[in-house]
Amino acid sequence: MMPRFYRTLCLMVLVVTGGLSACSAPLSSLPEAALEQKAQAGDAQAQYVLAGKLSARGEYARSLALMKQVASQSAASDAPRSTRADAARQAGDGYHTGLGEPRNDALARQWWTRASSLGNAQASMNLAGHCQAAHGTSPVAECISQFKTAARQGNAQAQLMLARWYQTQPEGEKTALSWLQKAAAQREPAALALMAHRHETGNGVDKSEDIARREYRHSAALGNPQAQRWLAEHSEGTESLTWYQKAAEGGDVAAQRWLSQTYLSGNGVAQNQTEGMLWLKRAVDKGDARAQYLYSQYQSTDEMRLHWLTLSAKGGDLQAARALAGWYEKQGDEVHARSAWQQLAARGDAEGRYHYGDMLRLGLGGPHDYTQAFTQYRLSAMAGNRMAQYRAGMMSQDGLGLPRNRIQAYAWYSLAATENAKDAVDALNALEALLKPDEIKAAQKLAREWSLRIVQGQNDTTP
Repeated sequence: MMPRFYRTLCLMVLVVTGGLSACSAPLSSLPEAALEQKAQAGDAQAQYVLAGKLSARGEYARSLALMKQVASQSAASDAPRSTRADAARQAGDGYHTGLGEPRNDALARQWWTRASSLGNAQASMNLAGHCQAAHGTSPVAECISQFKTAARQGNAQAQLMLARWYQTQPEGEKTALSWLQKAAAQREPAALALMAHRHETGNGVDKSEDIARREYRHSAALGNPQAQRWLAEHSEGTESLTWYQKAAEGGDVAAQRWLSQTYLSGNGVAQNQTEGMLWLKRAVDKGDARAQYLYSQYQSTDEMRLHWLTLSAKGGDLQAARALAGWYEKQGDEVHARSAWQQLAARGDAEGRYHYGDMLRLGLGGPHDYTQAFTQYRLSAMAGNRMAQYRAGMMSQDGLGLPRNRIQAYAWYSLAATENAKDAVDALNALEALLKPDEIKAAQKLAREWSLRIVQGQNDTTP
């Protein structure tokens, strides 16, 4: 039955024209035989509707042929520009997927280009995506013009890609925000989450916790895992667990790790080893370095524990890298231990620098190098490592790796003794007996200056 407004329109046409020809039903509701007849008579609209019906039931070859017919119509045909554009886009899709004709990306691009020129945003995005495929996920300059075409035609994903690209460009912040706002206005989930973060932090927009939470909720409701995790982290009890579950199911590895630890520990839920390991393994399978480290702790053999520790360390997990270096030390493998601590030192890790300094000072796993050992101790000491401060004092006092300097040694011992470490306190007292009052005063002043620098450095690196 026709909708009421359509019946009313027919009656009006009947009065004006004195006939019933204008009261035909919409093409999509015609029996297929009637639709076939119209299509064979050259009705482009009927061809387009019929092609859709054929595709829906798997008759791809004939569907593709009809789509190409519609797409090839001129502007004077009965098919609107949007219909011709979408037919060309679907023809391109057919060649790209190999449905209806053998796969042919060159022909796919030809049809997408035609569709794009007619204003089809999805075809423009397909062209941009095809360009981008050879370069990974981060947008590259050579594909930007195609993303711009799709974005200007209203494709929200293209707008989001442009926002991310301009964010990496010098002075691109204003343009990035403009595209991000356009994508968010179309309720693109990831764009909403990014706008929420901006409102949360006041980055480029007015800071507003209410707007941020609203945008996070919209994004989460549309299935964005990162927004779902944010809601989980900012909720309590059952609501928090529900959002963590949704985020984990959506592939967010941080949520998967959280669920695994929650079920394994029984913290707030019934303890469930099977469920916990299931979620942990899902994060591991995604290559998450933190999950790999946690997974290593549940291995029953040294071989498997070492395997997952190594993978996690290679993936950049700091705790895993430290554990791996410690593992080599316990096994007596000084060469690998030295290499592992050296890699941590190169990353700027204070603990890694301290241990690498030990390996250099003692000549473990390689030759002695007092100069480099002191450098590593000093860097670690200025990051607040008490043992490194003690070692730096010891080397300064003995003149190992640098000229002997008892005032600097006293200053290092003073810092190391802050937490009443016995070795540092004993060394400080012994050295104090050898120094003159003005030397002690100078050393104490130096210690205060270093202490302020250490505190300042720690504040500067606070997230």
